Amino acid sequence: MKKRNLLYSLMVLFLFSSCEQEVDLNLFVEKPIIYANFNPDSLFTVWVSKTTPPESPFQRNPKVDNATIKVFENEKLIHILPLKRNAHTGPIGGSIYSLDRFYPQINAVYELEIEIPGLLPVYTRGEVPAAPQAPIVRILNTKKLPPEATPPGQEIYQVELDVEIFHESGQQEYFELSAYSPVVTFDVMNDDTVKIINGVHRDINLSKIDPAHTQVDGLISNLENQGIFFTDANRGEGSIKLRLFIEYDIYTESEIKAPIYFSLKKHQEAAYLFRKSVQSLEISPNTTFQYFIEPDMIYSNVGNGVGLFSGHNQRRFTIFF
Repeated sequence: MKKRNLLYSLMVLFLFSSCEQEVDLNLFVEKPIIYANFNPDSLFTVWVSKTTPPESPFQRNPKVDNATIKVFENEKLIHILPLKRNAHTGPIGGSIYSLDRFYPQINAVYELEIEIPGLLPVYTRGEVPAAPQAPIVRILNTKKLPPEATPPGQEIYQVELDVEIFHESGQQEYFELSAYSPVVTFDVMNDDTVKIINGVHRDINLSKIDPAHTQVDGLISNLENQGIFFTDANRGEGSIKLRLFIEYDIYTESEIKAPIYFSLKKHQEAAYLFRKSVQSLEISPNTTFQYFIEPDMIYSNVGNGVGLFSGHNQRRFTIFF
């Protein structure tokens, strides 16, 4: 009996040892990165790159200058995008493909078929929604902070305002609100004339919101331009409302007070889900390329790849105070 048990033990040990094999824990699979957030006001542009392994978190996504990108509009092949240039900036870096005088059309459906040597074919689909209706903006209060609460050489204004946005009934919509002010600088010349310079703008932080007077759902911040993303609070008819507190500052010795320009964008759901997943990772907007380190945790609507292909439309408005 003891000999039999010993024999069984030796057989089990042999069985397990014969099944033993080395397992490669490197799960990295190189994938193409596709990024395009297109609209009727800008040239149709696609950024193309490739993912980087997790052991290289600060490596820029590599360029892809040998992609074949076919563009379909309403299921009809209309363009093959040429390579414009390689880029270290932009949403993902990599390479930029674009075509002069090609602007997306409202309510048109666009599809991409992309072939990159050595990688699986990529497919993705998106469309340009209709522009949002013009919102109603009410300025509730504007005040200039006293000198003792302001850094030397600056003026700071606080503006409280309500923004009412109208949405279509029966369907959920996704919006982005952002704002900026031109930096209008002046310089006194030798002949005492004043030279006005207006070449850049300053993003306005819209993250300060009064929740008691705000009726939106899924509010998230856009780290790249200090704007906000949100959806309908309900699916019925009517409007959604935001109460914002914004600060506007100028340097009195070199700048002139300028209006605030707002952009209200209507996005596809894919863009909202992408931004929501990006915010959950708390990645700095200055290192956008880190979004696509494998194993990837960012929402994607790109088949056989990662990234975002989505359209939007916008309505602009201005406030003076």
